[in-house]
Amino acid sequence: MKRTEKELIAISDLSLLTKEEIELRTLYINSRKADRELALVQQENQKFEDKQEEKARVRKINLENARLEKEKRDGEMAQCAHMTGGEGLAGLFQGDGALYGSATFVQVLPTGEMVITCSRCTKEWRMPKKRDVLDRKMTISEYYKRANEFRDVLRWKRKTFEGINGEYMAASQFRIPALERQRQRDDEDFARFENEQTQPVTA
Repeated sequence: MKRTEKELIAISDLSLLTKEEIELRTLYINSRKADRELALVQQENQKFEDKQEEKARVRKINLENARLEKEKRDGEMAQCAHMTGGEGLAGLFQGDGALYGSATFVQVLPTGEMVITCSRCTKEWRMPKKRDVLDRKMTISEYYKRANEFRDVLRWKRKTFEGINGEYMAASQFRIPALERQRQRDDEDFARFENEQTQPVTA
């Protein structure tokens, strides 16, 4: 009588089996082992896929939250009365532009860069970097737009944060030769770039 797969695997005393039954038993055992290994691999793959899906889900939620937060901040900044300053906390938050000018203050960083910040909505204005145009990270029209906006905001009155002599708040200044050389190169490269943009196209 031919033994079933289950019966062959259950027999531990191989002396009770024929050569053909031993070979068949080995085949069954190896097949079951391969099935188990495949099941484990599939299980691990499923865990990995589930983990990747969870990461993607969390990333999507974070991006959406960041987008909503940015929209909220942009809205607050767009509606903020930057131009109305005031004296004390009440004046600062409610504003009295006729007397105190804007709610902005100017800081001069140790590198010499000027940063204008609105004390209400924390919006910042900085002179755009010429290198960003040269590296194609910003169009030249965007550079001019942001540079002009910076210069306009810099001209605002800001008596609330103004020094006695009208000076800007500044950290200790120190020279950075490498930065100065880079700025000089950027100025020269930018001047050439501007010149190329204004040259007439010849046939």
